[in-house]
Amino acid sequence: MNNISFEGIGETAATFACEGAVAEGEMVKLTGSGAVGPCAAGDRFCGAALCVRDGYTSVQLDGLVQVGAGDGVAAGWIKLSADGRGGVQKDESGGNPYLVVSAQDGKAVVKL
Repeated sequence: MNNISFEGIGETAATFACEGAVAEGEMVKLTGSGAVGPCAAGDRFCGAALCVRDGYTSVQLDGLVQVGAGDGVAAGWIKLSADGRGGVQKDESGGNPYLVVSAQDGKAVVKL
């Protein structure tokens, strides 16, 4: 898989205000009108924080994104939710379905 790159494919991003300590690369949730914050375990996420600066972040809302992934996340259609540590986890009961195009070494490439 090292010879394949999914970086930037279909990427669509928008700027949001940060509520809470948002870190680059973590999954975020909508917390208010035009604002995002970190996800707790089991939260539904709206995208991934790309760049955080001066209380604002660009959030990738669509396209392929590489994120941290918990046990059970495998390639294919799978229900996911936030893992509370910035990544995603398998969540058959409360998650939304996403296409995972690659999953290995604790990371997954997810189609938002």
